[in-house]
Amino acid sequence: MNSIQAKIITTECVDDEYLMIFVDGIRLDKWIVNILRNNDFLNLIPTWLG
Repeated sequence: MNSIQAKIITTECVDDEYLMIFVDGIRLDKWIVNILRNNDFLNLIPTWLG
């Protein structure tokens, strides 16, 4: 069974803290890249930033 969490993080792309979704401990953008094999989704952030 998958686990879904929301954590407040910062990344190299965004200086401010924001809420990111994690699936099985993997950031959502990286999880999508792994599933779709398409790096276009890397470093996308949720729209509720700021």
